[in-house]
Amino acid sequence: MGINNLSNLSKKNLLKFTAFTVTALSLSILGHGNSVYAADNAVTDKASTESDMSTAQPQSASSNTYVLKSNTQENTAVQSSDSSATSPASAASIVNNSTAATSTHASSTATPASTVMDAANANSASAVSTTTSASDVTIASAASDATKSVTTSAASMVSSDNVTAASAAVTDNDEQSKDLNTEDSSTANAKASSASADAFSAAKAAVIANASADSLRSTKKIVADGLHTEKGVTYLYKNGVKQSGQQTINGVKYYFDPATKQMRTNYFLNQNGKTYYFDQTGHEYVDKFYSGWGHLYYFGKDGARFTKQFYNNWGHTYYFGEKGIRYTNQFYSGWGHLYYYGGNGALFVKQFYNNWGHTYYFGEKGIRYTNQFYSNWGHMYYFGGNGALVTNQAFKVGTKLYYTNNKGIISTGGRLTSDKSAVVNLAKQLASRHIPFIWAGASLSGMDCSGLVSYVYQHALNTTLPHNTVAQESHVIAKTVGQAQLGDLLFWGNHGSTYHVAIYIGNNQYIDAPKPGQSVGVRTISPYFMPAFAGTVK
Repeated sequence: MGINNLSNLSKKNLLKFTAFTVTALSLSILGHGNSVYAADNAVTDKASTESDMSTAQPQSASSNTYVLKSNTQENTAVQSSDSSATSPASAASIVNNSTAATSTHASSTATPASTVMDAANANSASAVSTTTSASDVTIASAASDATKSVTTSAASMVSSDNVTAASAAVTDNDEQSKDLNTEDSSTANAKASSASADAFSAAKAAVIANASADSLRSTKKIVADGLHTEKGVTYLYKNGVKQSGQQTINGVKYYFDPATKQMRTNYFLNQNGKTYYFDQTGHEYVDKFYSGWGHLYYFGKDGARFTKQFYNNWGHTYYFGEKGIRYTNQFYSGWGHLYYYGGNGALFVKQFYNNWGHTYYFGEKGIRYTNQFYSNWGHMYYFGGNGALVTNQAFKVGTKLYYTNNKGIISTGGRLTSDKSAVVNLAKQLASRHIPFIWAGASLSGMDCSGLVSYVYQHALNTTLPHNTVAQESHVIAKTVGQAQLGDLLFWGNHGSTYHVAIYIGNNQYIDAPKPGQSVGVRTISPYFMPAFAGTVK
């Protein structure tokens, strides 16, 4: 019986020490900040309780103290009064008190598993109450779960072994079981050793969990407001949250992708029917030109790309078309007028434009001249219905006839210069049209010789001549053929009885409408068909 008591006492002390160690380690996981946790393991022996109470020291008022009590139920057959410790006890005092206990108390000192679990739950609740953020709650919860697991395991082992210890004490009183005491003692010691090893492993796991939780708390960072680059990608934080969409920072607009929250660079944003651009630094283009794909674009003061809009700057006007592309070497039609934008994109104003063998003029507001006179350099010019400068042509404005030379110059009052070059030029034009000969004809559909002369002088110089060779003789100052000048008339036949007439164009050549079957054309003076005299129209 003495051996069994000693064995039970040793096992009891070992189990109590293990349970305390596990509880203390578990509580250390929950302990952080300014809180202090302690465990109070009340012993069954009255003398030991008084010793513990006399050695307990009060906690500092500057920290919170949480007391976990393992109230041991006293055996009424041995102990005359109940007592429980209210101050934290050190591991040494618990061990000493446990050693001083007698075998008769073995069955009464078992700590119920539910008590240990209650203590763990209380500490878990305390741990959660001290958290200040969602991540702290997660860390505390993980630590609490680890503590519950370890403490429950230890409590289970303590409860199981205490039952075994109580059974051993009862068996000790049975005289008929003396031969089995030694074997039971060995079995109990083996179980105690196994329980101690399991408790140590659980405590080690709790310490690792505590270190992991502390590591998580130490690495937690609060991101300041503003731009932050993470792994080469830039984000905008406000109140610790990544922002998205268009954001303004120090007066500069940026754009952050709604899906990834990343700052976009070299990016075109299409939003609400408008296009915006953010450059390689993420800055929004405002009041800037952008060059790309061989074209030039402009982003206005609101950041939106100009589309079908005029832009005025540097004394010039520019136009950006449907896709935002600046007009360059292009015509623009609007408000019933035609405009032209040159190689630098600027609107032509008071400028001539030459193309397709024609000359065009764009006036003060950039409007192309159409059916308009233009005066400059002491001369008058005229731009026709297609906008081109009229050259070497007779034209009418109202009822008045005009004619221009190869440079587009017209004479004052509708007449050309006195050399009658207008007559020659118009005659040449008619010759190139192959107008057929028709008796008494005087139109472009057909004409005879006197009808040709009458038509040319009427349209070139606005001079009316009769449609008859003899009648035309009286409207000229006669001269020899050798004295003929450009625009003079050549007559065949004697005075008063002429039968043919032509227009002299120089170089011994003339233009006429000869006879049926032939058209108006250029011919050379020949001795076989020599005119009789010449004459200058008065």
